[in-house]
Amino acid sequence: MENRPSRVLEEFEKIIEGAVDEFIAAAKVLGEPLTTLADMAREAFLRERDIISFGIKSLPPPQPDSYSDTYVPLITTIGHIQDLRNRNRQCQEFFNHMSVVSESIDALKWIPVRPAPTQYIREVKESADYYGNRVLSSNKGDPRHMNFINKWKEVLRALEQYVKDYHLTGFSWGCAVDPVQREARQVHGAVPPAPPPPPPNVYDPLAGGDNRHALLEQLNQGVDIVRMLKPVKLGDGQEQAPHAHAPVAARGDAPISRGPAPGLTTPSPRLSGSAPRNIEEPPKFILEGRKWRVDYQKNHLGMVIDSDDMSQSLAMFRCENSSLEVRKKINGVTIDTCKKTNIALNAVISSVELIRCQRVQVQCNGHVPLMSIDNSDSVQVFLPKEARGIEIVSSKSSSCNVCLLEPDGT
Repeated sequence: MENRPSRVLEEFEKIIEGAVDEFIAAAKVLGEPLTTLADMAREAFLRERDIISFGIKSLPPPQPDSYSDTYVPLITTIGHIQDLRNRNRQCQEFFNHMSVVSESIDALKWIPVRPAPTQYIREVKESADYYGNRVLSSNKGDPRHMNFINKWKEVLRALEQYVKDYHLTGFSWGCAVDPVQREARQVHGAVPPAPPPPPPNVYDPLAGGDNRHALLEQLNQGVDIVRMLKPVKLGDGQEQAPHAHAPVAARGDAPISRGPAPGLTTPSPRLSGSAPRNIEEPPKFILEGRKWRVDYQKNHLGMVIDSDDMSQSLAMFRCENSSLEVRKKINGVTIDTCKKTNIALNAVISSVELIRCQRVQVQCNGHVPLMSIDNSDSVQVFLPKEARGIEIVSSKSSSCNVCLLEPDGT
């Protein structure tokens, strides 16, 4: 595209003048502190615009942190947005509104992400859906709150589409630089490091003099050089001339053996590290931030997660012959490399993912919008009537069954 470099910046400015300004108008209808929050969000997009303007005129950074100073204004503005939310935790009416923006404003940090920045933006958007749903559920019938959430979603959708159109596999560094100038910068822009000093020349003819020639004459004697050595007494009392161990190739005998040198032993495979080791990791059942980590559980039945925080998620890894029950609604579930494990879920906001699992049973007692099964075998899914609208996607999996439960649980 001939005018692509100029469009890279122009299209981002259209997001600010379009979707972002419409979001500011929706925030002004609800008043403070959302008006201040929306103005801060616009400031963050302006700082992002400065980074794009700099990046399309600059070559790719030679190191990941080469342009770290360029990101400071954006990071600072994002920090102000999160501070505003924390200062207004007592504002029950608008706390969820501010959480929607503060949780998803990190989508502007997509520039260093490679090779899938759109996937990063999508994940950040999903992390804010929890608070958006709370805003809509607690303000049913009020179009002002619905308009606030919808306008912010339009901002994030516009950002994702922009990145997909112009930076699909990563930021387009230097796309506005003339090709001839770009090549000149790459050739002359960086001075290569000086080569290391050469090693000392041990064969310098000026450094040895006659001693060097005398050494070469002795080496040219071949097998006769060992005749000046004294005999060595063997362990059985016999003596053997030193020339008996002369190179066999010079005597015309059998080929030279390439085995280990005398006095050295070959290290065993266990000591050399060639044999694989099966390291047992300690089991883990802990809440880290907003994610439950259930790892390396073996023969542990009856584990229970009973939390009212719907923003929490669950990640299970390498569990075997164990069972887990999640009694309340949860944001998302990921089950990775588990065997002979049973998981009972109440309801899930986003999705359930099964990866590299064997003989795993998943029972859903509430609504689940999406389930993906990848590289798994012998998976059984039990769904109630409320979850029969689920979308199930499978890839490279076998022996997967879906069972529809009756209202009585049969």
